[in-house]
Amino acid sequence: MRQQKFPIKAALFTAGALIIGLGFIIIVSQAHQALLTILALTIVSLAVIAGITQALPKRKITVISLPPPQLPHREDAPAVETAPAQTETIAPNEAPEQPATMETQPEAVPLVLAPEMLLNLPDPIPVFINRETELDRVAAELRHMKGMTALAIIGPKGAGKSSLINRAFEAHMLENTFPDGYSWHIGTELHGDKGLRRLLIEVLDLLGGPAVAMTTTLRMGEQAVAELVRGKQMVFWLDSAPEDFPILRAMAVLTARDANGVGPALVITSATEWNIPEIHEIPIEALQMDEAMDVFRGWMEYWGRPASSAEYDAIKAICANVSLLPIALRVVAGYAAQSNVALAKLAAELGSAVYPPGDIQLAGSKTLAYIVAKLFPRPQRIFALLGVFEDSLFSIETACAVVSSVSGVSVADARSDIESMIQLGLLQTQTIQEANPNLWMHPITQRFCMEKFSEQGTETMNSVRAALATVQRARRQARDAMTASE
Repeated sequence: MRQQKFPIKAALFTAGALIIGLGFIIIVSQAHQALLTILALTIVSLAVIAGITQALPKRKITVISLPPPQLPHREDAPAVETAPAQTETIAPNEAPEQPATMETQPEAVPLVLAPEMLLNLPDPIPVFINRETELDRVAAELRHMKGMTALAIIGPKGAGKSSLINRAFEAHMLENTFPDGYSWHIGTELHGDKGLRRLLIEVLDLLGGPAVAMTTTLRMGEQAVAELVRGKQMVFWLDSAPEDFPILRAMAVLTARDANGVGPALVITSATEWNIPEIHEIPIEALQMDEAMDVFRGWMEYWGRPASSAEYDAIKAICANVSLLPIALRVVAGYAAQSNVALAKLAAELGSAVYPPGDIQLAGSKTLAYIVAKLFPRPQRIFALLGVFEDSLFSIETACAVVSSVSGVSVADARSDIESMIQLGLLQTQTIQEANPNLWMHPITQRFCMEKFSEQGTETMNSVRAALATVQRARRQARDAMTASE
């Protein structure tokens, strides 16, 4: 963590020293007393003004960077093209070595969690722009939530809503505010009553409830979930909830209380303003230019290529070209770090590829198109095949099995290519089991990936869907057999 410290105490101490020293001079010297007095008062006044100036509050941006994950290296991976006059191409897992002069990051404070705590959360985003006011308010609201209420973080896409919630949860984990755990649910496709049913099934499956309740009516499913969560000190997080989701019905279920008034809290992140008294809304704004530049620098440093002061103009141009969109900043920084391309050249190429700037949706899809085009043909194809997953969250093990059966590559090679996409920021992770983490896509990335999937042709699309159905059936049968044996 890097924080600028202002020498307030040093300035005030200097002023005090000057007062004492000049007072002594005045006492011992009887000549020219008036002149010495004027000189002393002038110097003391300047010192006090300097101290007050340093004490004035200034805007503070804190970027938290964690060491990059150690992903397996492929000995047979093609080299990265680095010639300035050529188009750079990203090979799987080919990243530059971390410079010896890179600032050493402080060790993270380990979280001591109860063994029975549910921790169903996305992996923390390692580069975080500190929003101190909003973070303090979110933490305080979560500490005092009671009854059928919800906390909603409202803001435009890419404003950092999910990062803010993740950071607030970390503070509560240290305090053990919610000993029964945290449960994250992607709401992008949760539309209407069908979306509510789907959410209830997820909760029943996650908490070990009677899923058979969902085979009858939605009302019975709501009753089953309410009985399951009643009295639990936990948090449900509904991420990217759509406007047509029946939020009041979900609140009634997910915040059910026992006789002592104990029950879960509900957090919502959304671009929708709900205007419901039971929902306490905290609005956040989109990134500003200086914040976006810090995000880009943070991701560059995270991947082992700290930006220099000479690259200021190029970084500013890159941020403007991608409309300050965090998902775009992340993937462009990942590409820049892995390819070692000159940032001025990258800014010029983005200026042509992502035009006109200002449209968030176009900026996201056009930036992704630019980055994916830099991949070698095999990872390009594997990325397109991942569009078969209609859910934003899916198992990396399932993904590797599906794409390897269709593309003809080994499961190991498929996994290596997918891990290179994680390094680029095209995919993100949710680690519940170390050996088999889940993958999830930002909504903008998922839409773009599904578009690439539709370009593969009907025959390929049907083959991938059939492979996915086969893998899912085999895993379901194995799970059922294991349950029967227990």
